Amino acid sequence: RRIEGRAGEDCVVAVGNDAGDLDSVVSAMALSYWLDTPGQRYLPAASFPRQDFKLRQDAALLFAHSGLPCGADAAPTNLLHWGELTPEALGRWPGIGVALTDHNKVAVEVAGTLGARTTVAAVVDHHNDERAASTLSSPLRVIDAAAGS
Repeated sequence: RRIEGRAGEDCVVAVGNDAGDLDSVVSAMALSYWLDTPGQRYLPAASFPRQDFKLRQDAALLFAHSGLPCGADAAPTNLLHWGELTPEALGRWPGIGVALTDHNKVAVEVAGTLGARTTVAAVVDHHNDERAASTLSSPLRVIDAAAGS
């Protein structure tokens, strides 16, 4: 899968928690739409393989009614999935960042996939703050445990 970008811009991958539940996917997509600007491309990603999207029936039903273009796998066509974020696909970007939604600590798999040059660009979460060192200086850091799912 080819990840499109505009010349000279950085990339931020917005990803929800490891469970890949509905609020993780929706929050990653919403944050990407909200923060995507010229110079910094936000790409929403799900933390599970594309072929598993149909198994998440709540997400498949929601996106089927959303008006967003969806593929035969029921996933929104602009939603990346973890196996698609390869070093080859990401290597063309001058800078790589991650935006965490529905969790506030960078998972080992995320750090391994995105690499050492990855910075935390945003944290938007409703869980208890783990105060992970890599997220404390994030330019956008909103954690409200009282918000609920």
